[in-house]
Amino acid sequence: MKIRTLFISDVHLGTTKCQADKLLQVLKDYEYDELIIVGDFIDLTSLKRKFYWNPDHSTVIQKVLRSSRKGTKVTYIIGNHDYFLRGLIKEENINLGDVLICDEHYYQTLKGENIYICHGDQFDGFIRLHPFLYVLGDWAYEMSFKINKIYNKIRRFFGTLKTGRCSLI
Repeated sequence: MKIRTLFISDVHLGTTKCQADKLLQVLKDYEYDELIIVGDFIDLTSLKRKFYWNPDHSTVIQKVLRSSRKGTKVTYIIGNHDYFLRGLIKEENINLGDVLICDEHYYQTLKGENIYICHGDQFDGFIRLHPFLYVLGDWAYEMSFKINKIYNKIRRFFGTLKTGRCSLI
């Protein structure tokens, strides 16, 4: 299917929870002139803590870069899990190859209307001013998944979990 613009957000490449195979299917199923990635494409926070990389993660990046070289306009808006990149754009947006890296973007519709796009974490000034709280929150988020996994194993053992898809969170 041909579309003008594809928006994707919160892919979190570099995590075990990433569903890169599903994104690859979307990238295969659609033809698009513009791709706007609205943050957290690569989860640098998780990669820094524990390195995980699935071959599909590399394929997603290769597909995006290949499409940018073939003329697709690619814009990457930085999110909270890749905030390390913000140091690159303190003064102005930059292009890495054919990919524009920015903190915010204005998208123009076919009707000529401008839409403001950002990841949204920039409005959480408290977390941006106190990075330790971000790290603590990220740790708590990851811990909740581990607790949930143990909880479901116990429920399976006692026969109270009927399917592998049920979870606490």
